[in-house]
Amino acid sequence: MTGATLRGFAGVGKNGGSLSLQAPAILMNEPADGQVVTTDIAGKLSLAPEFFGNGGFETFSLTGLGVALDKGGSLGDAQTAIAVARGTVLSPMSQNWASLPGGPVYLAPEGIRGPVNLTLKTVGPLTDINHDELGNSVDLVLGDKSEIATEAGGKVALTGGTIDVLGSIAAPAGSITVTQSAGYASSLKQPTVHFGAASTLTASGTAAYKLDLFGERYKSDELDGGTISVSGNIVAEKGSQFNVSGSVDTIFALLGTPSDGFPSNAKTDLVSQTKESSGGEIDFSGDRILFVASTLLGGAGHFAGNTGTAASNGTLTVTTKRGGLALDVGDNVLPAPNDPVLILSAATPSFTYDPLKNEVTDATGNVYGDVNGLGQLRFGADIINGGKFATVKLSADNRGAIQVQGTVSLTADRQITLADGG
Repeated sequence: MTGATLRGFAGVGKNGGSLSLQAPAILMNEPADGQVVTTDIAGKLSLAPEFFGNGGFETFSLTGLGVALDKGGSLGDAQTAIAVARGTVLSPMSQNWASLPGGPVYLAPEGIRGPVNLTLKTVGPLTDINHDELGNSVDLVLGDKSEIATEAGGKVALTGGTIDVLGSIAAPAGSITVTQSAGYASSLKQPTVHFGAASTLTASGTAAYKLDLFGERYKSDELDGGTISVSGNIVAEKGSQFNVSGSVDTIFALLGTPSDGFPSNAKTDLVSQTKESSGGEIDFSGDRILFVASTLLGGAGHFAGNTGTAASNGTLTVTTKRGGLALDVGDNVLPAPNDPVLILSAATPSFTYDPLKNEVTDATGNVYGDVNGLGQLRFGADIINGGKFATVKLSADNRGAIQVQGTVSLTADRQITLADGG
């Protein structure tokens, strides 16, 4: 694909095209030679950040196979399936034809143009005709100090056998999904979805915009916080952050009347008001492992002195699938109905994790969990209460029990639900 040109432009006000790419491996980085698209001898496809803003596409879906090619084009060693290199910033934007197809392109103002959606995924273990595994990588890595940032209402989805998030993802008032590949996490006892200490996922509320009759952009509304969903064998280190808070800003939503008595819908004729938006939803779904020491933020937007806001705080859902998974990999014995498949304690348990695929240990180096692998899904009430959620749901989702360890106090504005599916 070196030197290739791909186009998905639409007319003004229309949605851009969709682009799906599959390659032996895909790397997003800042190339030293200035090339936007390159392919090396091992089959690795390298994409510069400009690739996600120059073609007019509104949806990207990239799949890495996790293999390298030898000089003859045959499969060689494994290589990381999908990676965003350290310090790389992806800020995809969708352009349109300014008038006629094939003519000049036009970038509408932020908030007026549609957001770009990005999906990064790996495949499962590849096999040959004899069903023997080929040893390909199933890893997806978002490097240190890297960033994926869509615009308001955008969607970012990461799916892989193992996922290592060390940078940041932002989708204001949109959705962020980090998903262990189906069936893969249930066969492993190691963490497979990892959020480093400097990682941030943000889907907080933000302003919405419109154009007046003179083409001037103005804030017309304040959007609620979006959703962040994470599933698999999850470890989120202290210092990481998940943010679906609402927001507050001055918007122009009420049509005023100019001096001549005729409303013109011009920006100068709109009456300002302060608008607050509600918090969104954070959802953790753990298979065999769940350790979260992050800062969780789900409160509504508020301005100073307001006590009568209609905006509400968000929702936190913590679910474990452990009760439906065998006690030991390879057997069919499920946890008993009273086995603790999720442990709720007053404080987030102290744990050590380094690096991906290692075991989670306590402060003395002992591995969490018993011989059956139970006791590796834990959550602290302290990070729940600090998040300002209106609704908190903790569910076993199948067999097994939620164990409340010690004296625990939970706070929520509206509803607390424990073990509704246990």
